[in-house]
Amino acid sequence: MQAMLDAIRNPHIARAPMPRQGLVNTRSNLRFSVLSEILQSVGLDPAEFSTRSNLIDRSLCDARNEIAHGRERFPAPEAFDGLHDSVIVMMETLRHRILEAVRLETYKVAPPTLPGTTTAPDEHLA
Repeated sequence: MQAMLDAIRNPHIARAPMPRQGLVNTRSNLRFSVLSEILQSVGLDPAEFSTRSNLIDRSLCDARNEIAHGRERFPAPEAFDGLHDSVIVMMETLRHRILEAVRLETYKVAPPTLPGTTTAPDEHLA
């Protein structure tokens, strides 16, 4: 994964190999710690979601695992709407952050400056 990120960030050195599978590893459980790693790996700040870590870990991930393993743990009908609304807000927030990073091009890393120069490779062509 690191080699691919290095290649993406340094296109003048190498082309990035883009695997079709396994690019994002949720480790079978998308807990807050895993979400945080994924967000950081693409240059997004996970702090905005840290207040939702308990919701992600307990209400979503743990509940999903219990249901998947045959235990009857379902949200109470009166709690479902609030849980649904919280998930939608998190999804919309993440969508907004991704679109903002694309618009502002914050996902880009400045190319390194060549020794003995004050400009990056190909900067004079811009």
